[in-house]
Amino acid sequence: MLVYNNLDPLQMFGTGQHDFLTAMYGDLTIYGSNQNGRSSGLVHGRNQAFRGDKNTTFSVVGWLHRVDSGMAVHLYENMYATTPLDLAALPKCLSFNGVAEAKPET
Repeated sequence: MLVYNNLDPLQMFGTGQHDFLTAMYGDLTIYGSNQNGRSSGLVHGRNQAFRGDKNTTFSVVGWLHRVDSGMAVHLYENMYATTPLDLAALPKCLSFNGVAEAKPET
């Protein structure tokens, strides 16, 4: 899947790293406890587009965007993909966020 933002000339609204990771893995959430006063820290919560039982056929989601030299593609790995993409084999012209970089929690 490749996403292109044709509405925002700066291509910043809705296509930042936070936007992709939140859409893929869920809203950023902090769970708190009244009993011990502790919090979960920042975790990905509800509204996940990707889970172990949902959208496992997408290995990555890509962002097509303008750069000074023309166009570029940045990929975000789906940690739940049944067939993971070999990120080490990607050409140098593609940038990416691997699962270890995203660190989503469910």
